[in-house]
Amino acid sequence: MFYIFEQYIICEQSNQRREADGPLTVIRIEGQPDTLNVVCGHWHLHHYLTERTDREARFLIDVPTMNKYLPTYLLTFGTAIRIREPLELKRRIQEKAYCIAKHYENDPN
Repeated sequence: MFYIFEQYIICEQSNQRREADGPLTVIRIEGQPDTLNVVCGHWHLHHYLTERTDREARFLIDVPTMNKYLPTYLLTFGTAIRIREPLELKRRIQEKAYCIAKHYENDPN
């Protein structure tokens, strides 16, 4: 169920099942409205959406699921989004991007 308060949309997650056990963490993603629409509409991620403004989306997700899926998925958005928190997620995305850059660094073609 969604509630609309002025420019905010809040999703009630009381009946949602978590994918994995583990502590919950808040994820804050900033970006353009159209890009955030895509992120928030993801078939799996939309279940974790707790708040949405024009330029930011907040999710409440268990840490194991975050670590397993989000770095690779969010990396596909490149510079169109910016992870505001948690720092752990930002670092995992940085590591993946670094590994990709190193992979192509000495590519002769």
